[in-house]
Amino acid sequence: MIHMLDSIKRIPLWLKVVILAMQGLFFFAVGITLQGFYSDHQRHLAYERATQQQKLYRNSITRLGEFRGLCTLARIEPTPSSELIQLCESASFNLVEALEAMDYPDAEIDQILSVDGQYYEIFLRKSAYSEQLLKELFQIYRDSGVQLEEGTLSYTAGRTIFVHLPDLIEKLGVLRGITGLANSGLAPRNALYIAEGRVTEILSNTRNTIEAFEQANASSSPSEFLLDFEIIEQQIVEHFERLDRYRFMELKDPTKDYDLDLFLKATEALDEIEQLYDVTEETYISLLASKHDRTDQLAGRSILFALVTQFLLILIFRFMLRAIHQIEETSEQAMQASSSLAKTLKQQDKMFAIIGHELRTPAAALNMQLNELRLQDGHNRRIEEVHATSQHLLDVLDDMRVGTDKSLITESRVETQLSVYRIIKEASHTLYYTANQYGVDIQVRGNSDGNHIGFKKQIRQIIINMTKNAIVHSQGTQVTLDLSHKASEEETEYRLQIIDNGKGIPDKDVDRLFEAFERGDTKASGTGLGLHISRELARSLSNGDLVFSPNPEGGAIFTLSFTLKQAKHEEAAAAAAAAKEHAIKGKKILLVEDTATLRMLGKTILTREGAEVVDVENGQLALDAYSKQSFDLIITDIMMPIMDGYELTETLRSWGATLPIIGVTGATVGNEADNLLAKGADRVMPKPLNLDQLETALKEIEAN
Repeated sequence: MIHMLDSIKRIPLWLKVVILAMQGLFFFAVGITLQGFYSDHQRHLAYERATQQQKLYRNSITRLGEFRGLCTLARIEPTPSSELIQLCESASFNLVEALEAMDYPDAEIDQILSVDGQYYEIFLRKSAYSEQLLKELFQIYRDSGVQLEEGTLSYTAGRTIFVHLPDLIEKLGVLRGITGLANSGLAPRNALYIAEGRVTEILSNTRNTIEAFEQANASSSPSEFLLDFEIIEQQIVEHFERLDRYRFMELKDPTKDYDLDLFLKATEALDEIEQLYDVTEETYISLLASKHDRTDQLAGRSILFALVTQFLLILIFRFMLRAIHQIEETSEQAMQASSSLAKTLKQQDKMFAIIGHELRTPAAALNMQLNELRLQDGHNRRIEEVHATSQHLLDVLDDMRVGTDKSLITESRVETQLSVYRIIKEASHTLYYTANQYGVDIQVRGNSDGNHIGFKKQIRQIIINMTKNAIVHSQGTQVTLDLSHKASEEETEYRLQIIDNGKGIPDKDVDRLFEAFERGDTKASGTGLGLHISRELARSLSNGDLVFSPNPEGGAIFTLSFTLKQAKHEEAAAAAAAAKEHAIKGKKILLVEDTATLRMLGKTILTREGAEVVDVENGQLALDAYSKQSFDLIITDIMMPIMDGYELTETLRSWGATLPIIGVTGATVGNEADNLLAKGADRVMPKPLNLDQLETALKEIEAN
């Protein structure tokens, strides 16, 4: 044991730090994984509880609607039939049973069953109880976290069973119950029309959500979910037509109970909604279970990987102890002969090369696992930090490998189609955040080029290395990438200058500028391999080189030159078509949306297409953001708390804002779109946000 401790003390300090850092990183990754698993498990339990509660509320809303409608018909009929009386009594019994299942106090149940007062007054009182049940169900939907579900499929399915279908059952139940009162003159006819309008509005909202589900499902044919809903839509439309026919019917059969017939027809539509409810609920539960299973599997694999990695580290550590012991013995013998000493040092170098390789293998695998966790929980700052650390470790190991073995430059090179100008643009976008940190403005000059054949990864690495080097080390305020090219029949000669206006490079440092691990006169951190690797990569290209020259106006100029073969015409045409950019690329967009999930999804979609997005949750915050910075486009919801889209648009136009304002709304029935256009919006689109519709709208606005 004492000998082992002495051997550990003699391990180089840098190797101890690396081992301890890797050990800590592994344990931290395991902790993050377990924490994520626990959070997901708690979230899953909350969803299950909310789903069970919504079943009880759904049953109570349905039973209350039956009781309200049937017993109203029984009371207004001068001589109700025995069938109607029996249906009323059965509905009363079922309602009591449903409310008792929710632990409603007997006193409240008696109030709900009370029939004291005028017919219409009693009906409105029962409707108020039903509205209260809807509010309580929406509170469960919000508090349980179902409202914030990130997956589009589970979000839309959850919203359908927690919000839309209960609301549709209640509003159609109101229409069903108020029909008899309106036909008997005991309720205003206008109340019947209002009830029809509310049912129509809810149908529209439900269709929008189901279509969002269909779009996310990416199926080639409509699902049973959508087909069932369309049947319900048709039944309700037919019921509206039936109500109109009854209203204008001149001769009525006195032996026929038309109100009861209309009631039962509406009940058929409600039965179809109940069936759709069951299908949607089953789909939602299946989606939650699938997501939970994936999380469990990922957590299990992560923990298993950590255990295997831990075991490998132990083996590596034992190997190190044994190797160091052998080195000590060899060193003692080497003191007697210089040849033995040289052989021992060579063995030592080889050993550390093996250790470096073994460290990189689990580090790369850990980086992949952390990236999976980062995609699932992108807002976790600690995961982002650990992921960035693991990525930095991989980058350092890669640079050290290339810096010590130039043959690795041509390792796994693949020729692909590329556009040098597009690579430069992509590189400038990649380094935008770094440039912003250092207060440097990146400019790209030159003409676009056609498609060519070459080593895209190597060219991109040179451009990023050199541009980042100018940003970080030049201490200037501007970096310009100036591209020029000269095409011949078969190939094109390229010349790219990376120009900065910084402090420049002293003459005494120019001769060793491209040497490995040479950092020059800089205060910024780095390995000193960037210029060295970049020139070696450049010289591996056809007629390639990278040279330095001083900038006459102050600063430095690095000139990259190389030759590429031109791509065939057919290949270039295909590449050009694939490179088509969306109209929002490069635009700065202010996204105003009060629903957190829609705001997150919208920002993700827009950002993926190359837009810079600032998102806020209401009109007042949008005005605050607009007053502090400039935007190219505003996309706003209409109905929002604090300040809605109408007031936001009107205020912006009164301030003299001329940028395009596009509204998005879920209320596609009514005059909301016309009202927003009247306030100064350029276009209004239905939710969910669609990139094709957005591009069409922008082109129309620009054409006008």
